[in-house]
Amino acid sequence: MTDLAAHAQADPGWARGMGALIRTTNVNDATVELLGAAGRPAVLGPLDRYLPAEDPAMLQVLLALWEKRDRFEGRAQLIAADGRTLTVLLGISFPDDCVGFDQVVVGVVDITQRERTQEALLAAQAELARAARAATLGALSASIAHELNQPLGAIVLNAQACLRWLRRDQPDIETAAKAADRIVRDGRRAADIVQRTRGMLVKDTHCDETIDLAQLVDEVALLLERELSGAGAVLVTDFAPVPPVRGSRVGLQQVLVNLVTNGLHAMAEADSPRRELTVAIGSLEGGAQVRVAVRDRGRGIDEASHARLFDPFFTTRSDGMGMGLAICRSTIESCGGTLTAHNHADGGAVFEFTIPVAPPAVHQIIGRTASRPAGRGTRGLTAMAQKAAPSPEPAAALAKDDPLVLIVDDDAGMREAVVDLLQSVGIEGRAFGSTAELLAAAVPDRLGCLILDVRLPGLGGLEFQTRLDSLGIALPIVFMTGFADVPMSVRAMKAGATDFLIKPFRDQDMLDAVDAAIARDRLRRSQRAATMTVESLAATLTPREREVMAEVVKGRLNKQIAGDLGISEVTVKLHRGKVMRKMQVRSVADLVRKVEVLDHEE
Repeated sequence: MTDLAAHAQADPGWARGMGALIRTTNVNDATVELLGAAGRPAVLGPLDRYLPAEDPAMLQVLLALWEKRDRFEGRAQLIAADGRTLTVLLGISFPDDCVGFDQVVVGVVDITQRERTQEALLAAQAELARAARAATLGALSASIAHELNQPLGAIVLNAQACLRWLRRDQPDIETAAKAADRIVRDGRRAADIVQRTRGMLVKDTHCDETIDLAQLVDEVALLLERELSGAGAVLVTDFAPVPPVRGSRVGLQQVLVNLVTNGLHAMAEADSPRRELTVAIGSLEGGAQVRVAVRDRGRGIDEASHARLFDPFFTTRSDGMGMGLAICRSTIESCGGTLTAHNHADGGAVFEFTIPVAPPAVHQIIGRTASRPAGRGTRGLTAMAQKAAPSPEPAAALAKDDPLVLIVDDDAGMREAVVDLLQSVGIEGRAFGSTAELLAAAVPDRLGCLILDVRLPGLGGLEFQTRLDSLGIALPIVFMTGFADVPMSVRAMKAGATDFLIKPFRDQDMLDAVDAAIARDRLRRSQRAATMTVESLAATLTPREREVMAEVVKGRLNKQIAGDLGISEVTVKLHRGKVMRKMQVRSVADLVRKVEVLDHEE
């Protein structure tokens, strides 16, 4: 025999058979207590009674002897008399000659509780890390949804507006063509967002390091030593001589960690009797790239999952997030390689990636930092606040004005699409890139509404709604957003919003929401006009006439009013007549309705 490790791999039960040949001849009281035995005689005898079948410690001791080392130190597991599994540290000093092997002293230290504590801590850390990843993924998803729904919403609105221009009795080809041009532009913008997001996920992957793959695999084996031991698995390496590769050291390390960890999970789920992971390294034909293959002994990849294996959010594990393999592929591809998967002919799955060989001189990649445009300033809230005051113009005249819809969205494409949609049905729209820009603009006090995005630079949509309310500005608001949740929409509607639309939305949904908002504003202005009219009539009454009017609307008789005010009944009749003429009513019922308008306003 020339290769003990290969022999043990070919005959998995060989190491345990060797353990059965070793007999315990003497133990101290501490060992008896550790194993929970009835006494010392119960412990003496064949050693294999206390060795778990899946523990690799026996093979490691035999390999140390084979390699002619003078000692062995390592972690092992023992089975106590009551069936408990104990984790111990083994210390064995080997004699210098064969005669000394008649009796070998073995030191055992119980670390079971320490290991359990560490495992509990690691489990808590893993759960915390998973929660952090989930939170990060949620925030990233919200950001992507918001960014991507902007051009998608603009595309939908532009397409629908284009159809409206074309379906007119006299089609407006020029305006429809402009809408089609915006569709092309926003489609390209959506593609740019996807590409930018992908680049953001791998932007820290500097693929300019020279890496010894064999050394990197050894480092990963050390990192996952506890996981391998806990799974009862062995990591076998098969390294062919290969040149260094060019890539990201941290990125490739994470890829290997992910692939090895997935292999451990696959073998655990399949309850494989032979838990062996093989990592092989070799050169591809031509020598321009190096191949790394990780093989497990699990069930393999089923046909239904194979096509979607590298898709984001696809997972076959109940506790998986479905991002590991997708990120692995992105990492490998960003360094100029490929990542594939297939089933091995002898069982199990093989994940294989290629990576370019490092050139003689690795050039430093220097990134360029783009300058950002300066932000817009704000000129205060005075102009908008002044609009909250009653207009000197008759409110009834204002209600007859053509409606004006104000649009605030930080996405230029979305602003143009909404303005064009409104124009297609004869409604004027004015667009602004931020709430500060709107507040600084000279906006006439006209019938209309406000279409407001939720996420905006500076003062956001929901905060702006609160600000308008504090200023006494009762402009109806239609919210739109690329990403929303239930609390967000509930908050907006409770604060008085007329509608809450999620991008992309149908053109008719937006037009219906605008119609409802304008109708609400028309009703508000009509009520305000009626109030102002009644207030102007009531202002002509004398203090005594006001007293009489207050009693009349209560339903009191002239005689009762005269007694309460200390005047004659004839005088009450005179004041009552003047009240009816000045308030321009013919009956007490009409007077009551006008007084109710005054009371409602107060």
